[in-house]
Amino acid sequence: MYGIKWEDRISDLEILESSRCESIEALVLKQRLRWSGHLVRMKDSRKPKQLF
Repeated sequence: MYGIKWEDRISDLEILESSRCESIEALVLKQRLRWSGHLVRMKDSRKPKQLF
């Protein structure tokens, strides 16, 4: 997609920064926060809320 070759020796971090993609850590954190929001709004009797 970017026309980068193995011989160019560009790090993954540099590619992520240049493509303006979010890191995996940021994506996982967003999903955890979203799930936490769902849990807060659930009734106390629901199984997912009881587990967490």
